[in-house]
Amino acid sequence: MGYPALLSISLGAIGGLASSLIVGWWLSKDEKTEPDKKELPDDGLAEETKVRRRRSQYSSLRQRSQKRKQQHEKAGKWWQQMGRRS
Repeated sequence: MGYPALLSISLGAIGGLASSLIVGWWLSKDEKTEPDKKELPDDGLAEETKVRRRRSQYSSLRQRSQKRKQQHEKAGKWWQQMGRRS
């Protein structure tokens, strides 16, 4: 390209230094983004929250199983109707 070798080496060194500073800054930001864990007073709310979470999981599972059951029933009716037509 017509550039002197010393200029190419200098630009390469500057680029390497800049990229290492950026990567170092990027990695240091990841360590600081985690929130500090605070101890909550034990007044029974934590256990109540766990119970509510479990209940909501079970209710969502129950809803999904009911939907699947309805879909299977619809599919069974469709197959029965197809059998009657032939």
